[in-house]
Amino acid sequence: MIYHGMPLKLSINGVLLNWRDLIKYMLADKNGCLEFDGWRFSYDYGVMYLRERKYWNYYISPTGIRGKVIVDIGGGCGETAKFFIEHGASKVIVIESNPICKPYLEYNSKHHPELGYYMINFHPSQLNHIAYDLLKLDIEGYELELLPYLKYINQDIILESHCNYITDKFIKDGFELVNGFNRNKEIYGGVVQLCRWKK
Repeated sequence: MIYHGMPLKLSINGVLLNWRDLIKYMLADKNGCLEFDGWRFSYDYGVMYLRERKYWNYYISPTGIRGKVIVDIGGGCGETAKFFIEHGASKVIVIESNPICKPYLEYNSKHHPELGYYMINFHPSQLNHIAYDLLKLDIEGYELELLPYLKYINQDIILESHCNYITDKFIKDGFELVNGFNRNKEIYGGVVQLCRWKK
């Protein structure tokens, strides 16, 4: 048998990690979850945090998020809330419907008072009862529920779109691709982030 060295790409549950993130993963594995800086996540959400956090600067509006209140719809176990709070948000309210996330959101909100959460299915009418500055959505297609309410929302919005149909709908309503992405096949054909920043 010939030893060919360690693999160049490492995968956990289909998510590619580099060696540095793999080491962080192994060190963070505590009590049946992943723990980073006093925040706890399920294994799946923790791997997502490791893999994606370096790209999340697109969640920050041009006016910044320091001192702002953010509604994080589809916020999982609080991984993007951790990012927002580390970048100066005064409060992050996670709306999440996945019951797997509840014990992690309970733990994280107990240890990080800037985090609040609701375990409910999202409907845009709920936003009438919350004062916030930035709305972030990553809810696998349910973003379309927001379209009839856009004219009533005067806050910064950023969302993730997983298909061209949703992307087209939001672009038609004044959203733009973030980070100056061109609408080419490589970007437009996959997951994209769309924003509508206040002028």
